[in-house]
Amino acid sequence: MSLAEARYALFLAPREPQAFWAFGSAMLGYDAATGERCPQLAPDGVAAEAWARLTEEPRRYGFHATIKAPFRLAEGRSEGELVSAIGAFAAIRAPFALDLAATLLGGFIALTPRVTSLEASALEAAAVADFDHFRAPLSADERRRRQAAELTARQSALLERYGYPYVLDEFRLHFTLSGHAPAPFRDGLLRAIDALYARAVGSTPVVANGLSLFRQEDSTSRFRIVETFPFAQGASAAASTRGPVGVPAS
Repeated sequence: MSLAEARYALFLAPREPQAFWAFGSAMLGYDAATGERCPQLAPDGVAAEAWARLTEEPRRYGFHATIKAPFRLAEGRSEGELVSAIGAFAAIRAPFALDLAATLLGGFIALTPRVTSLEASALEAAAVADFDHFRAPLSADERRRRQAAELTARQSALLERYGYPYVLDEFRLHFTLSGHAPAPFRDGLLRAIDALYARAVGSTPVVANGLSLFRQEDSTSRFRIVETFPFAQGASAAASTRGPVGVPAS
């Protein structure tokens, strides 16, 4: 693997309750903890082939909520330094609960908090600022792709400053479950996914108790969990949960 090609991201990928991670991974047909495909769960009334196509893009990233969007390492920075910094960052954060429901965002379906999570917003704002020095500048192609989304003036300014337009006051925590669905089917798809989530996970709050480092080795690869760092403040400072992907020495 060439670190020059790799991209990294800081995501929430909660495992409590266990049914939550299993549900999200099954909806996408990919488990970012193992790096393997898994049997895909399609909403009622949606053909398996159609659902596989509709989840092709989110499957590249794995089940997650974005805290620090994907970035390439800045010149002179190493993965080992990034790992150390995330560990220190997570150690002073506290776990928090999320009451989620299926929501239509633009043209795609995601799980979002029923009530805005101030804890998630504070976590995102801190991570965006604290880890920006690890981020390489956007390439011309990356900038063009982002600007093609008809950004507002505020979003364009955030893109230039932080390499991603949906941060800080533009941030909305969400766990993506689909790509953009055809307009006539969105409402029915939302109802079907909401019912499926209720059956699989129920009303149990999701516990955000750690920050996960995801890595994409190159543009053709899927993102995969490198390591998950527990939020230790106010909780047992257990050892971090390392995924099957090893972290090379810096």
